Amino acid sequence: MRSIFLHAFRRNARELCERALPWKGDFMMEMIYDWVMKENDRYFLPFLPASVQKEYEVNPQMLIYGVAADNVAVGAVAVSIIDTGAVLEYVYLAPDYRGYGLFDECMANLGYSLWELQVDEVYARYIPQEEARIHEMMQLLGARMKKTGNGAMRFTLADIRDNPALSGDTPGVRALAECTPAQLDGLYRRITRLDEDLIELPLTLADYELACSCVYMKNDEAVGLLLVEQSEDGIYIPFFFADTDDVMAPLLLVRFALSQGLLQFPEDTAVTLRTVDEKLTKLLVKLSGKEVTEEVEAVWPLIEYNEMHLRFVSEFLTSPIPELRGIQDRG
Repeated sequence: MRSIFLHAFRRNARELCERALPWKGDFMMEMIYDWVMKENDRYFLPFLPASVQKEYEVNPQMLIYGVAADNVAVGAVAVSIIDTGAVLEYVYLAPDYRGYGLFDECMANLGYSLWELQVDEVYARYIPQEEARIHEMMQLLGARMKKTGNGAMRFTLADIRDNPALSGDTPGVRALAECTPAQLDGLYRRITRLDEDLIELPLTLADYELACSCVYMKNDEAVGLLLVEQSEDGIYIPFFFADTDDVMAPLLLVRFALSQGLLQFPEDTAVTLRTVDEKLTKLLVKLSGKEVTEEVEAVWPLIEYNEMHLRFVSEFLTSPIPELRGIQDRG
């Protein structure tokens, strides 16, 4: 017998939902899905990236939906409530608990809980090739899809290791950690003036890979910035800025960052870039030989969720248990 009972906790009521899930070792898992109260958030925050944790601390509209197995926190979903909509910010399930259908169960319960909060639609932006499980789930739930015009690219350090354009000196470039507070203040003013402040300023240096993050200097002023973060599956370039007519500035910043990356990380380390800057994207496409993958926005309607939830659960009660891959973690 493979059936167990899952306790699906709602905001105002507890329902019992029978689901066909495999045994976990020689015991059965009791699953709990519920909004995380402030006194318990310390058990779930470690599942979220630092940027989402920061936003949660200052944004009362961001909520954490927790996943617990046998009273142990094993996953979390961060959502932001905006009027009658909700934005899916991040989804994480601990590796040992993937492949048991728990991701599907979590999303079904999350949708019901949001519906109880009178949320009409859930929005999620992602790259389908990187977020295959989320994309599959959104399609199953009848989400509307549209391309956002943005994208991402992904390559490894080995892909660019032997490119001659990345060898040589990096005049005018210095590590972010070597900049003085006055130089950084000037850089922040430039970024803000040009409405390029897509990151939180002033920077919290501890959030970035300081050996790779760098600035471009001109006449002892910081006029360019390339940030590098370490993510769970590699390194990530969240921000690029260059307020200079020096056409070599983007290449020199990339040369510094990736050459340092080769010194700090294995060659099979993945590098991910969101295409927020056209110049940088074109440069990295040329250097790596990789193409940009397009981002989509999924809109998951919850207006008639009660009927959809029953149909969704019914399908899984009467269908063989699929062998699900672990979700692709978002950085």
